[in-house]
Amino acid sequence: MSQAHRISMFLCLTLVIGHAASSWAAPANESKSIDVVLCLDVSGSMEGLIEVAKVRLWDIVNELARAKPIPKLRVALYSYGHSTYSPKEGWVRKEMNLTEDLDAVYQKLNALTINGGEEYVARVSHAALTQQPWASGKDALRLIFVCGNEPADQDPEVSLSIVSGLAKEKSVLINTIYCNWGRAKPNERDGWKRLAEDAGGQFAVIEYERRLHMIETPFDAELNQLNGLLNETFVGYGSRGGERKENQLRQDANAQSAGAQAFAGRVNTKANALYRSADWCIVSRAIEDPKFDVNQLPPADL
Repeated sequence: MSQAHRISMFLCLTLVIGHAASSWAAPANESKSIDVVLCLDVSGSMEGLIEVAKVRLWDIVNELARAKPIPKLRVALYSYGHSTYSPKEGWVRKEMNLTEDLDAVYQKLNALTINGGEEYVARVSHAALTQQPWASGKDALRLIFVCGNEPADQDPEVSLSIVSGLAKEKSVLINTIYCNWGRAKPNERDGWKRLAEDAGGQFAVIEYERRLHMIETPFDAELNQLNGLLNETFVGYGSRGGERKENQLRQDANAQSAGAQAFAGRVNTKANALYRSADWCIVSRAIEDPKFDVNQLPPADL
């Protein structure tokens, strides 16, 4: 990927996230809720784009870690457009409900593959709006990020106006990211832009080259070493401690196989305060809960 395109994508995502955050003012020293639903097009037209889109969607999660005070973040994931999905559901599949388990979301995101299908932006947005247990607090920030290509208004049953109206009722901001190989086509991008504008969100165009070049940096080896040291500080406990620890390591391996940029994003996630592990890591539990007493745990949980 050229330097110009990397900068362009970063600026687009920063614009989208910055606009959303500006509408959400948390009182000083008071942690508020942020719910984020990621929706990714997995139709055949995303061939060559899908891996880059995964990295960029995860950049959104990492960027939210910059919010002060540190928010209570939950992330959900939908995929749409795969030919094996149910036509009755508009070729939309819910991968995961809103959760604080970022490892589980990362696992689902990186397991997605492409295959033909119809990409119905309105349908996946409607599913996210109606199926998720959105935070109810008036100060909560509720976001949907829909990422894909081709026209956004293809859905024969659900219109973009219905979706934007529902989003306003639920106080959810829909942000759209239109993926394109080269110069964006006006007849395709207009629907994406209109949905974002009508639903209170932001619209971004990300252009990709045919090949993604993952450039190695002098910091990659050190980052890998530091990640290994960081992993040693996670000590599992309880009935799922071992399973969650194993999944953490599996997702590290998945990120490494996706390239240096994906791995750097993965390590960034684990190193920030949004990475919640107190429910399975005894070290995190001791840090986050001042009343926690390890001596009170049943021996079977250790």
